[in-house]
Amino acid sequence: MRKTFIAAALLCLSALCARAQFFTHGSDPSNLRWYSTETPYYKLIYPEGADSLARVYGRLLEQFRVPIGHSAGTTPGAILKKMPVVLHTHNPYSNGSVGWAPKRMDMFTVPEPYGADPVPWEVQLTAHEPRHQAQMQYAYGGWFKYGTWLIGDGFSPLVWALYLDWAMGEGDAVVAETGLTTGTRARTADFLNYFRVAYDNGDWRTWNRWRYGSFKYYAPDHYRIGYMTVAGARVFGENPMVVPNAIDKSLKKPWVVAPYNFKARKNYRQYAEKFNAVWQEEDAARAPFMPGERVSAKEAFPVFYSGTAAAGGTLYMVRKGFTHNAELVSWKDGVWTTIMPFASHTSSLHADGEHARLYWTETLPDKRWDLEGRSIVRYYDIIRDDVVDLTSQGRLYNPAISPDGLRIAVAEYPVEGGSASVVLSANDGLVLERHTAPSGIQVTEQAWIDDALYALCLEEGGYSIRLAGSWDLVFGPVPAKMCDLGSDGDRLEFVSDASGVNELYLYRPGEADMEQVSCTRYGATDFCADGSYLYYVSTVLDGQALMRTPADGLSSRHVPASSAHTYPVENVLTAQENAMGGVDRSLDVPFTPPVRYRKLPHLMKFHTWLPAYVNYDAIESASFDLDYEDLSLGATLFFQNDLGTMSGSLGYALHPDPDVDKAWRNAFHAKLTYTGLYPVIEGYLDLGDHASRLYKLADYHAFGRMSTSAVKSILDYPVVTATVRSYVPLSFSKGGVLYGVTPQVRYSVSNNVFSTARLVFKAPEDFFEGLPAHYLFSGFKKGENKIFHSASASLRGYVMLPRPHSRVYPKWGIGAEVGGMMRFGLADLFAPNLYGYAYAYAPGLYQTHGLRLTAIVQKQLWNNRTVFGDVTAYTAPRGFSGSASSTIAAGENTSQWKITADYAIPFTIGGDLSLMPVAYIRNFVLTPHFDYTGLSGGGNLWSVGADFAADMGYLLLVVADLKLGVSFSFLGGTWFSQSGQKDTWYLGPVFDFSF
Repeated sequence: MRKTFIAAALLCLSALCARAQFFTHGSDPSNLRWYSTETPYYKLIYPEGADSLARVYGRLLEQFRVPIGHSAGTTPGAILKKMPVVLHTHNPYSNGSVGWAPKRMDMFTVPEPYGADPVPWEVQLTAHEPRHQAQMQYAYGGWFKYGTWLIGDGFSPLVWALYLDWAMGEGDAVVAETGLTTGTRARTADFLNYFRVAYDNGDWRTWNRWRYGSFKYYAPDHYRIGYMTVAGARVFGENPMVVPNAIDKSLKKPWVVAPYNFKARKNYRQYAEKFNAVWQEEDAARAPFMPGERVSAKEAFPVFYSGTAAAGGTLYMVRKGFTHNAELVSWKDGVWTTIMPFASHTSSLHADGEHARLYWTETLPDKRWDLEGRSIVRYYDIIRDDVVDLTSQGRLYNPAISPDGLRIAVAEYPVEGGSASVVLSANDGLVLERHTAPSGIQVTEQAWIDDALYALCLEEGGYSIRLAGSWDLVFGPVPAKMCDLGSDGDRLEFVSDASGVNELYLYRPGEADMEQVSCTRYGATDFCADGSYLYYVSTVLDGQALMRTPADGLSSRHVPASSAHTYPVENVLTAQENAMGGVDRSLDVPFTPPVRYRKLPHLMKFHTWLPAYVNYDAIESASFDLDYEDLSLGATLFFQNDLGTMSGSLGYALHPDPDVDKAWRNAFHAKLTYTGLYPVIEGYLDLGDHASRLYKLADYHAFGRMSTSAVKSILDYPVVTATVRSYVPLSFSKGGVLYGVTPQVRYSVSNNVFSTARLVFKAPEDFFEGLPAHYLFSGFKKGENKIFHSASASLRGYVMLPRPHSRVYPKWGIGAEVGGMMRFGLADLFAPNLYGYAYAYAPGLYQTHGLRLTAIVQKQLWNNRTVFGDVTAYTAPRGFSGSASSTIAAGENTSQWKITADYAIPFTIGGDLSLMPVAYIRNFVLTPHFDYTGLSGGGNLWSVGADFAADMGYLLLVVADLKLGVSFSFLGGTWFSQSGQKDTWYLGPVFDFSF
């Protein structure tokens, strides 16, 4: 019980630290040459060729640094003067993060190509991430600093999680970016749109239900509920210092953790009603609204639509939901048809009706490097029912088809920064034209009017429309979000939230006004007309719906082209920040000359330590079956480099000697993982957990038969074990389907010794079966001592769909692995092993149910020459003890096979259960399972039972996706008595967590 309690406590610690302490985003390409330059408070590390980009980010970080600290209560840089900032220019996704173990900031610099907020990406990023830097610094003040002394930098993310909460931390950062800049996410219709729909339709959920999500009901991500809470407290509660005030409370009373330290949470409903009052007033000003008919049916679980396009009298769109992945579908005459799986990071669909094609751009990962990728142009040939890659390389986004269908205009984002308008041949994808945009202008989308190419651009001040090539200004810039640029005759069409919600607009270049075509209560996107109807996607309580309005039901209005919505709550946030000092964007920032950033001198950075020895991998597995090799007295020191390519730990353990009563042993452990080369390399070294062992063979003869066993003796020096593992994780995912292959090799060596010499014993003459044998020593056969060392290799591959939100398993998938292992120099005694493993997923009887099937076979080679069987694959049924597989593999069972079946049944009991502050349960999962093992020596083993677990978003102090429950199995089989299993039933915990 005590061991389990300690393990649970360390598991909580591991879970809370995982995002920052042991987390890396992945690997940049190994061939990059890195450079660095420094400002007064930041050290920017970036790939060769990105010098200008580094200066842009460095200048903005310094300009925002002090203003970001005004309402945070601490200024970024107050703890670590030179914060490392790594610019990942090759990553195809826009993102950013602050890690605190080691302290670093990661900036993924490619600008958002799809639906970007009306502010340059680098401005939004540098106005957001340093706020997390300021938040993390609270760990170094008050009583928190003693925790930092105790475990190092790893204590800061603990403080962030326990006393701030993910939602409040992210919400506070969004509030900061909103108050310090214009055009960021809170000043767009998309950000809080679902809340206005929910409140207006009577869906007033508690803070916890919005925060921790739901199995069945849609809830926006925690950034939004966090923003509403912090912004509500600052604006409606008139408390601009709500976050530092809450943290100050915890600094004085450490038992006041996140569920209690924010009065703002208790006042959430009050703030929500005030937000809703603002929206109701805006709705009244925009009314009357056009009529709308729902085309898509209401479903049991949320469904979302996007990318609507029309070709040949058929509507095409992308549909995804809680129970199914993104897929390309069509709708015609009320009939829905699923065409194929579809990727999640793509542009909208663009139809070329004359050539029967649907175009889009799709982001593809690099086959090896996590932080490299590409975005290519693809099209679906409607006639041939086939997908074609028009391009294969580059970072190309948002295709626009020329009127004759022969040219495709795309936006290009080079890795060194900037953007360009590129025109491709629709026949072969070759580049016909390339027009680089001026500095500070991001091309997002384009549209043709005859041969004139218009570009939707993002720049300081918001969105604009320019002529591609000359870059003459046609429209704007305006601080309103714009997307879905197209053309209708001699007019441009686009979606904008200039009225406060998304609507369709038409604009004729050169005119002062634009025409607002649609007028909906909650806004709409993805408009598509077929002559009789205007189709569009609108937010509803159950996600999104495809709607339509008759063409004669439209009533357009003319509004100034410079229109932009006024956001009253957000304007108060800006006034508050300006009153505290605001941002000086003219601040001059000095830079040091760029120098080469060498990887070797920066290979290790020690950041966190624990006053105990912890095998983090074992704790993370959450099996609770821990021993001194996983958890003991001692110390653990963690390290990681700034690039995230080297990580590991050093550990000292003090534990009872397993060989000598009342004696203690000193042990040392080292782990490292290096991902900076094409193969990932992992190394493990363990010294002194016990004494080295010497194993000898003993042959026992009786009645013309011989049996052999190994006899263990203890040597007088400590055991040393070293292992090296290398693998190449290859990904070929495309089109919404996950494809991967991973070859792996492993080598292990220790100073344990196996003697091939044999002691021979014979039964006495009066010995007979049925009585214990009192063997007599008969002789000795010479042999040699050999150390234990072994090698294994495997190859795994898979093809499957991603797992949807409300499914336990992917809807469809299959994978397989083959491998083998042998001991060098001892192959005549320990049989080399080959194994094969396969698994598959299939849908169940209901849309959330799922079936998982596995099959595994293990075969020992050289059966007539070997004595012992090694275990490479675990072939004992579920519920049998860990030693059962070794027992099965011994003796006559030179091969084994096992099949398993699991049927997952997720369900709810009265919806989401908020048992705060103890737990938040989204749903329960009942999983009946069956295992069957067949043995070559004859006989079988089986187990049948079920897992019952709660799927949680919160448990005590752990905010993560957790699964907690019990597993029960009945055990049996004709080989049960020989398996070494004592009980005919098994009862154990189910515990898993992920972020």
